[in-house]
Amino acid sequence: MTIKRISPGSAYRYYLRQVVVGDGQRKGRNKSLSDTQDEVGVPAGEWIGRALPALGVAGAVTEAQMRSLFGEGLHPEADRIAAELSAVGAGPAEVLRAVKLGYSLRSKTGKGGSVVAWDCVFRPPASVTLLWAFGTGAVPGIIDRAHVVALTKTVEWLEGHALIVRSGAGSKVRKPARPGVVAARFRHFDSRDQKPLLHDHVVISVKVQREDGKWAHLHGRVLLENAVAAGALYNQLVLEEVCAALGLATRPRIATPGKRPVMEIAGVPDELIDWTSTRNEATMRRLGKLVDAHRARTGREPGPRLRSRLMARAAQEERPPKKEIVPLPVLRARWRTEALALFGADVIDWLLELARRAASMIRARIRAVLDVSCAARDVAKTVYVHHGVFRYRHLLAEARRHVAQTSLGERTEPDMAERIAHQAVHTYCRDINQHGGDGKAPRVTDYVTYTGTWDPTPPGSAAVQVSRLTKEQRVRIAGLERQAELRQADLHRARIGDMVLQPAPPSARPRHSEPESPTRSLRPS
Repeated sequence: MTIKRISPGSAYRYYLRQVVVGDGQRKGRNKSLSDTQDEVGVPAGEWIGRALPALGVAGAVTEAQMRSLFGEGLHPEADRIAAELSAVGAGPAEVLRAVKLGYSLRSKTGKGGSVVAWDCVFRPPASVTLLWAFGTGAVPGIIDRAHVVALTKTVEWLEGHALIVRSGAGSKVRKPARPGVVAARFRHFDSRDQKPLLHDHVVISVKVQREDGKWAHLHGRVLLENAVAAGALYNQLVLEEVCAALGLATRPRIATPGKRPVMEIAGVPDELIDWTSTRNEATMRRLGKLVDAHRARTGREPGPRLRSRLMARAAQEERPPKKEIVPLPVLRARWRTEALALFGADVIDWLLELARRAASMIRARIRAVLDVSCAARDVAKTVYVHHGVFRYRHLLAEARRHVAQTSLGERTEPDMAERIAHQAVHTYCRDINQHGGDGKAPRVTDYVTYTGTWDPTPPGSAAVQVSRLTKEQRVRIAGLERQAELRQADLHRARIGDMVLQPAPPSARPRHSEPESPTRSLRPS
């Protein structure tokens, strides 16, 4: 899951022009939004969120509703409400009170300016999208439902854990908001390169309710802080849903050397996954050139923050122009024609069968076991090595990755990651602001800063003192002496992906024959 801010003015108009119609160029401004969506085969946007009953809004998103809520910060049905009140003699002040939701939106844009909404983009792993793109019969619908279920549960988690409003002088007082957001969900099918890319934009309004029911503005920083944990939850859930419905399993895949592995459906070839990521390849090439230029200019390697900025710049510079809007049936035909030419019918027509055979081999040889104590230790060490000082949300995100990598697509207890994160706090973490010897257990809150219990920095030291240790020093302190063990919690099952043998193409053997047994055991050592 990715997240970015939507500002008033041009940013909002961009969404109204393009995102609502499948991320293409919207033509014919005289046409209504619904007519344009019908013409190009894009489903209408849908209102979601637990705060909708307070507004009496449901169903399809209209252009007038978007303009009122995201453009003006008013009730989505402001036009209708104003017309009804005016018809019975209400004055302008009374009409404004009826349609206004808390404070007015500021018109200031740019850094530090106003935000009208947050755009959260949910997309399943590439292997899931490929099964959806080339699936037949009920398969695309099954994957679509799994995606929506995972998305809905993730939004519900954000509603319960990431909604804060500010109040008081200078808006310095943080208070919990009433659980619930007002959001519009828009479905997209492809990337800018018109490759398969199933994803949804969930545009979350900044308008939320305080605990007393009054409307206020969402504190966006808290939403941003929880984005990684939310994304890890969505990835775990969508893979569990797809694997349960289709009889599949997952495997870790190293998409970028030096980065954490991503979980993909076992049996889907890496070459096919790479086919969907042509834009990523162009971005990485451009990033390499930017890094080389920085190195030549300064004589130094870019640090993590600068590298992140260079990555964003590379992505923007390599961003292709918007494409024409193409209906899904036409896209599916194009995808199939291109993929057949590159990979052949033995892969494309038998993709689900390949995935099911890989799952059978994994399930026959590996039993997923989640030990909370061991997982808590691995999670705490991994987070400590990467961050030095951290908060509960970092542990929770890592715990969710650990669960996904250990379960290999099997359903787990809903609170398993939370149990692991809490165990990590109580057993392997300490509050850096808490002086030693007071006998108190670490608090589990979103705003306590922790470090590992093995960190040598004296208790009560400032976070900056703890973070001065290099990553290599933290590796040694945490007992992960070799660089290859740096991501022990991530990669303890990564060998599975290399050991799973791709079944031979179906055309090379009888359709119902069993694949040959692999020559290497899949049991983890």
